[in-house]
Amino acid sequence: MFLKLAPLLDREYRLLYVGQTISFFGSMLTYVAIPYQVYELSHSAWYVGLLGVVQLVPLLIAALLGGAMADALDRRLMVVVSELMLALCSAVLLLNAHLMQPSLAALFAVSAAMSAVNGFHRPALDAMTQRLVAYDDQAAAAALGSLRFSIGSIVGPACAGRSLRSSGSPPSTCSTLCHSAAPSCVCGRWPRWRARRPPLAARPSGALPKACATHAVAKS
Repeated sequence: MFLKLAPLLDREYRLLYVGQTISFFGSMLTYVAIPYQVYELSHSAWYVGLLGVVQLVPLLIAALLGGAMADALDRRLMVVVSELMLALCSAVLLLNAHLMQPSLAALFAVSAAMSAVNGFHRPALDAMTQRLVAYDDQAAAAALGSLRFSIGSIVGPACAGRSLRSSGSPPSTCSTLCHSAAPSCVCGRWPRWRARRPPLAARPSGALPKACATHAVAKS
C-alpha cells in the first residue's frame, strides 16, 4: 500500500508539515543530549531517571492548559511563540554546555520548561492539521504524521549520538537552529491562515465532506 501524498499538495499544510519536521528533529537531538549531559555531570543513573519525572509533570499540566487555550486563542500565534521559546531553551542549553562548570540544576530547569512548551503547543498543532486538511485526506495526513515521527525518532537520536561521539559536546547548536527555523514555516502563509473558514452550515453543499453531504441528503 502506497503512501498518499495528497495533503502535501496544499501549500499551507506543506509549510506546517515541514515546520513540524524541523522542530521534531531538533527535539530529538535535545532528548538525547540532556540525559547524556546529566549523566556526565552527576555520574548517577538516579539523576537520569529523575529527569523523566521532572519532564512528565510539566508536560501533563501544560497539555491541559494548552488544550483549553487552543480553542480560545490564535493557534498560529501559540505555535510560533512556543517554537521561539524552544529555541531560547536550546540556546540556554548551548550556553550552559560551554561553561567551565555546567550547571546540573539548569539542565533540569530547562528540560522541564521544554517539556511544558511541547505539551502546551501540541493541541494547537493537531487542531491546525485538522483545519488545513480536507476531510477525505485526514487518514493520509495521519499517515504522513506517523512517517515523520518514525523517521525523526530514528534519524534525530542517531545524529545526536554521532555528534556526541565526534565532538564530545551536546548538539545544542543544531537544536537551536531547528527550533528557530520552524516558526518561519508557520508564518509563511500567515495572512491566508488568519482567514477563518465559514461554519459547515454556511458552506455550499459541494464543499461538505462526502459523509456529511450524504447525511444531509438522507435527512432531507
